[in-house]
Formats: sequence, structure tokens, C-alpha cells
Amino acid sequence: RDQALIRKELARYDGREATSDRCLATFDGPIRALRCALSLREGSRQLAVETRAAVHTGECAFEGDRLSGDAVRVAAQLLAKAGPGEIWVSGTAKNLIAGSGIEFRDQGLRPLENLPGQWPLFTVE
Repeated sequence: RDQALIRKELARYDGREATSDRCLATFDGPIRALRCALSLREGSRQLAVETRAAVHTGECAFEGDRLSGDAVRVAAQLLAKAGPGEIWVSGTAKNLIAGSGIEFRDQGLRPLENLPGQWPLFTVE
């Protein structure tokens, strides 16, 4: 049932599922990705399942049927920080979502493994 919910919401927000050990999807913009994550969080709660999600925007590459690149590594590290029901968002994606009415909680500047500098990270309220 949870896979059906994921596929339904990806279709609703024009997401493209990428092959991965967990659901990894691409969208034509971060607002679609975030709205999909919010819908999945709500829908999964109705199924008594807790989801975790992460949204980042950046350049990606397909190597065969696998999505790769720094953007994928950022998203994976954000997802690893997420607890049940949480949606983590990079500052890069948050800046592009400005004016959407979605509220964020600042999680501070944090290092990400094998990536330079400190990254501003947020969770969705």
C-alpha cells in the first residue's frame, strides 16, 4: 500500500522515480518535490506508516539507470538526518521555494560528509 501511495503522489507532482534502495525521485523544481513530500507524509500517516524525506536541488546525472552526483549525495545525507515524519530541506532548495507559504525551522549550518563547507539546513514545520 505504501508503494502505491508513493507512485500516486509522484504522478500527481510529475516526479520521476529513480532506481535506488529507497525511493529517490527527480522533479522539475523543488516546490513540486516538497509538495510531494508533504502529501506523502500526510498520506502515510493515514496508513499508520512514518515517512522521512529530503529535498535538495542541483545538477544530477544518470549513469545507466542510476542517478548520481553531488546533489544526490546531499539529499542522501539530509535523508539520513531525518527522523520519522520529518522533511529536511537544504538552504539551496529553501531559497527557491521562497514565497510558497511553507514554514521552515532552521537547523543551523552543518557539515556534510565529503562536501565542502557548512550547509544551511532546515526542516519543514
